[in-house]
Amino acid sequence: KSSEEAMAKEVRLSIAHTLHNRSINLQQQFSEISLDLCESPNISVEVNTDILATMITEFGCVSDTSPSNSTAVIPCNRLGIGDEMKVKMVSRDIRGQELDHGGEVVRSRLTPVGKRSIECQVTDNNDGTYFVSVTPQQSGQHKLSITIHGQDIQGSPFDLSV
Repeated sequence: KSSEEAMAKEVRLSIAHTLHNRSINLQQQFSEISLDLCESPNISVEVNTDILATMITEFGCVSDTSPSNSTAVIPCNRLGIGDEMKVKMVSRDIRGQELDHGGEVVRSRLTPVGKRSIECQVTDNNDGTYFVSVTPQQSGQHKLSITIHGQDIQGSPFDLSV
């Protein structure tokens, strides 16, 4: 969780830095414009990064990833107890284009029907793809959910038989 918090803080600081630079740019552009009817006012913009960070946190995650367009390749829907299966998840943007970067909050859970779910290991390949390691410990029907920032990806949850 601390790495997620650190990543969220980096994103907030990056956004604050971008907004600050943009405001300086705008101030420079508008200060060069002269008006015949009245004097051009100076524009002053201050960015309080603490307030901005709080607002971003309250708003939620700022990401170009679309969970509903992101997909997973399930190699098989039937496996044995203790057998490991690697599921490849591909993150996509709102236009359905594959992303070329990682860093998203991807989680996966395997839930035997009527039983308690277990968290699956997710590996970020830092290229827009993630591997989910699934190792069922019980026989029966299971649901495999894969989420990005808490939202199901396309087709999730998936049916598996053990």
